[in-house]
Amino acid sequence: MKTLFTLLLTTIFFCSFAQDNKKSTEYWDAMLKKVDLQYIESMPDGHYVEHYDNGNIKIETYFKDGYIDSTLSIYFENGTKYFEGHYSNKSANGMEKQWYENGQLLSEVSYVNGQKHGASTLYHVNGKLWVEGNYTDGSLSGEWKDYYNDGHLKEVAHYHNSFPDGLMTTYYKNGNKKREGNYANYRKEGKWLYWLEDGRQAKEETYEKGELIEKKYF
Repeated sequence: MKTLFTLLLTTIFFCSFAQDNKKSTEYWDAMLKKVDLQYIESMPDGHYVEHYDNGNIKIETYFKDGYIDSTLSIYFENGTKYFEGHYSNKSANGMEKQWYENGQLLSEVSYVNGQKHGASTLYHVNGKLWVEGNYTDGSLSGEWKDYYNDGHLKEVAHYHNSFPDGLMTTYYKNGNKKREGNYANYRKEGKWLYWLEDGRQAKEETYEKGELIEKKYF
């Protein structure tokens, strides 16, 4: 989303070159507006709307002193909302949401001063929970859970500064454990256990500061 947001700003500022205290409106044809934007002292200001060639809204937001200072909404061509984010003080703040084209919610991520901070949730296209966890100052933090598209738990891991730290457990779709082990200082440490899908133990590995020192098969 950061790339899309950057492209949006780049396009708007490029179009604003040599504009001075005027309202600029582009049209697909005599009836359908493409872009509607006001400029004050060559800076985008006020209501901004961009349309698809079928007339549906593509992007809608408000600018203040050249920066987005409101809700930014982006839509698929069929009119379904694709993205919604909130901006203030020249950065993202609040809950950012994205949707699949079928209208199903894809993600919810909390932002503070332009960084991901707080709860984050992803959903499969069928509506089932996909990923849930938290960010701290833009980095993965604490416990994160990953789910299969049928709702069964796939993995539980712990992170610090976006690196694995602590216990990590992976599961098969039937609920049996697939592997389990610990990270310390972002490296595998101690015993890592592996199982077959039917629950039988398959392998055991021992690590020291990330280096594999022993391996056993069963």
